[in-house]
Amino acid sequence: MVAKKKSRKKRPSRSNPRPRTERILDRPERPTVVEALHAQQTRLQARLASMSDPFAKLLSSGVSVGIEQDRLVDRKQISEADFDNLKRLAPEKRTEYRHSVEEKFKELRAELAELHPLGALACVLITNVIGAWGSYYEPTEEGSESKVEITAGILLTQPSHSEYDDPPPSDRIQAIHDALDEIYHLAYLAEVAETLTVSKPGTPEELRFRARMRWLRLRGDAYEQHSRDLATALYDGYEKQLRALFGFSMQELIQVGDAAEEHLTEGINYLYGGARTLVQQILRLAKRQDGPAHLREALEELGEEELMQRAAISFIEEHLTEIASFTPEDLTQTEAAPTVQVVNAVLARLSYSIGTLPEKSFTSIYSANPLSARPFVEWQGRYMLPVPGALIREYPTLLERELLEKRPAFASHRAKILDGLLSVTYNGCCLDLRHSPIYSMTRLRQAEGESKWMAWSCLIASRSLLKVRQLL
Repeated sequence: MVAKKKSRKKRPSRSNPRPRTERILDRPERPTVVEALHAQQTRLQARLASMSDPFAKLLSSGVSVGIEQDRLVDRKQISEADFDNLKRLAPEKRTEYRHSVEEKFKELRAELAELHPLGALACVLITNVIGAWGSYYEPTEEGSESKVEITAGILLTQPSHSEYDDPPPSDRIQAIHDALDEIYHLAYLAEVAETLTVSKPGTPEELRFRARMRWLRLRGDAYEQHSRDLATALYDGYEKQLRALFGFSMQELIQVGDAAEEHLTEGINYLYGGARTLVQQILRLAKRQDGPAHLREALEELGEEELMQRAAISFIEEHLTEIASFTPEDLTQTEAAPTVQVVNAVLARLSYSIGTLPEKSFTSIYSANPLSARPFVEWQGRYMLPVPGALIREYPTLLERELLEKRPAFASHRAKILDGLLSVTYNGCCLDLRHSPIYSMTRLRQAEGESKWMAWSCLIASRSLLKVRQLL
């Protein structure tokens, strides 16, 4: 028997979105990849050149680039004298930058201690993770999941109070964004100084290459569909064991992940839709001769565009925390519709509460982040998934360690599944080559007088053993 869903605010249907052509026409023209990279490096070069720090000023010439025939080219070379000065300054600057990162991290922790935990986290979330449909374009994307992770890590490892203002003051949230940006910039300089101190590049060209390594970004271990497919294959047949250990199966975990993602998506759509409606109503009233005096005065003082922006931002700030967070019952009302028992079991296993972890467990941006083990955050009965990718990209790994410890037979099962998937992938790539197929082997070993089987993964190509990797 299916439980009747509780009433809730009506939100715009996902099955009836704005017309696709309208969305595409609304999107501003995008730069090419080369143009986007050039813009990034130009901003970085200007920021380095504007610093009073001699190391940063010298480094600025190493990231100065131009565009010629759709290619990035060096606009200015690092002279041998500047290169020698950089190497001379690097050891001292490495220590200085690291210390600055630590100090800025402490300032960020102090700022967050005075703000509504979920309110502050929601503001960092919407800035770095959320985007309008069709707006994501990797060459120009400036959002960073790791900034959200750092914010969550700090909030989880410092005490919270019972009452805060929500929404948090705009100027305080801007201070959070500025602190995060400064931390990352200082960390970048520390990494370059580290390269010069430890790796000791032999030429200015090698230094220039390493200074640009910030271009290279990783999405994560997998796309969502890859994570889902791999988890389904790995945990097939382990439903009973998972339920006995955790109270839910892998498919039920995926169901909760779908529900959390759907709740956040629909909530943000509702938020933006509500802001759009409110702005139109305010503008219509402000333009009427008999409209409210304060709106007509605001329109005359600010202008139409500024008034619309302020009204939209005010509406979004007021409702953001509620929209970005949820209760277990909220997830049962989504299309994925997991049971409340399953939701509670998943949240109990995969969430930390604000302020419950020791501060010493997260002391810098280089510390292991708590979200990697438990991607949900809880405070006063409401939950948040600050980085959706920490859940939906990590289905295969979230339960793996504990299952390996408590169900040793899972290791052999996992090895066979991975070998099989590797065989399919490899043989599919080599159909037209004269390579032997991949074989999964088991090898008998003697340990303390007992026979034990070990799983191995190997590639056999052209009758040569290319790689053997012991899995157990």
